[in-house]
Amino acid sequence: MPPRARCRDDETIYNVIKDYADLFPRLSYRTEMDKGAVKHAAIEANTKLLVGIRSAIPHALAQVPCVAALTRLASEREDEWNLGPERDAWAFTRAKRLRCMLRDVQQNVLKWQARSQAVAGQAPDWLSPFLDAASAAQVRTPDDYDFGWDDDEQARLNPNDRASHVHKCSKYLS
Repeated sequence: MPPRARCRDDETIYNVIKDYADLFPRLSYRTEMDKGAVKHAAIEANTKLLVGIRSAIPHALAQVPCVAALTRLASEREDEWNLGPERDAWAFTRAKRLRCMLRDVQQNVLKWQARSQAVAGQAPDWLSPFLDAASAAQVRTPDDYDFGWDDDEQARLNPNDRASHVHKCSKYLS
């Protein structure tokens, strides 16, 4: 499996996040990727930021350039935010929180797309803005699938049992 595509350009990340600078001081989320539940309310509160980042940067953010972009943003807003010596730690924590939120959104979008192929229904309100119009409209029904089983399928799955399967089926068909 090839490595995941990641945005490693801090200039690109900075150009996207600077438009949402006012949201970063209030950005609250967990900092560990694989620990903790998805906080729907926090994602919903930061929908504008997350949608903007996902539309401009289609793949994952690398941690180091994300920290560099946030450090630059904090430096430019020093008069307003007064972070002082805590600037680097603030940028590191915000980068982790942002990446966790983006990961949770991406995983839930993929889960919803896989689930919507099997079950028709409405996406949760917090997830709806992240679904593309094309994928949200593409709900599959059982009519889209061909259901069936024949001798070739049985032979493919269990080549040693083909003769007994043909015998069993012919007994019921005659």
